[in-house]
Amino acid sequence: MKLHDVKTIFICIIYLVLFSAAAYGQEFLFKVIALSGKVTYQKGTAANWENIKTGDKIFTGEKLKLEAGDYLGLISNKGRSLEIKQAGIYNATDLNKNIQKSLSSLQKFTDFVINESAANKKKSENMTTLGAVVRNRAGLIDSFFPEYTDLLNTSFEAAWYPAGAGISYVFKLIDEDNHTVFIKETKDTSLALDLKQFGLLKNLPYTWYVYSTGKDKSKSDICTFRLLGESNIKTITDSINTVKQNLDVNSAVDQFILVKYLESKNLNCDALKGFDNLVRSYPGIEDYTYNYIAFLLKQNITRKAETLLPINNK
Repeated sequence: MKLHDVKTIFICIIYLVLFSAAAYGQEFLFKVIALSGKVTYQKGTAANWENIKTGDKIFTGEKLKLEAGDYLGLISNKGRSLEIKQAGIYNATDLNKNIQKSLSSLQKFTDFVINESAANKKKSENMTTLGAVVRNRAGLIDSFFPEYTDLLNTSFEAAWYPAGAGISYVFKLIDEDNHTVFIKETKDTSLALDLKQFGLLKNLPYTWYVYSTGKDKSKSDICTFRLLGESNIKTITDSINTVKQNLDVNSAVDQFILVKYLESKNLNCDALKGFDNLVRSYPGIEDYTYNYIAFLLKQNITRKAETLLPINNK
């Protein structure tokens, strides 16, 4: 075969591919961020329905099918979220018609969230040994507080799991030079404080832990926090408010995106509360639960993570 003929065939193949894509309208419209149930879709020009998964892309003309009880959370190519909760068949082109464009920076962030969400689901699905990990922490008091967090204000609540019935705990707050700032004995498993009373320095790390009174002297992990300075607070607060303006507080997808944004800014106390509220408000949506588990493990909150594993809820 002559070189000229090879080039001609190659060019024809390229035109055929381009024409096919245009003919079938294969423009990327949505990406799956969360789902529950057995959501399926017709991919491209295929007649059969395929199972959909987190991270999958939906293109122009493709159809989505939900049965009763199914849930699908999407992010559009414009950076906006869309939730589908009702059973039925939906055309992706129709779903995309009335969606407005969001901030370009938020679009980039949602892409990051989607990719991380798919990875977190895969990791959490394989955490069958987490129960053994928790049990091997005998003698340690499990905290319900991030291993590290930045704080935007002086409102503070330390929390931990009980080490046994009738046990008292000593809460201790120390500075980076290991000097005691505050100490208090309590029978509760949480302690709310206004950090303003201690005159803590801004942008410097402080740590807290608890230990039990009595013979066993169980001790918690050390948790670290930092009170941000005024300039940092303004910068972060402004960015959060900008993100919120592009989100719908009634959307679970947007709540999830906001929680991930808080986590990206090391506001892990706020992210912890946000994740907890999200999973409580939308039970049964595994993608949100798996991402919560991944966050808890990253922050060394293993006991709470164990309770969320599906294997423990069957």
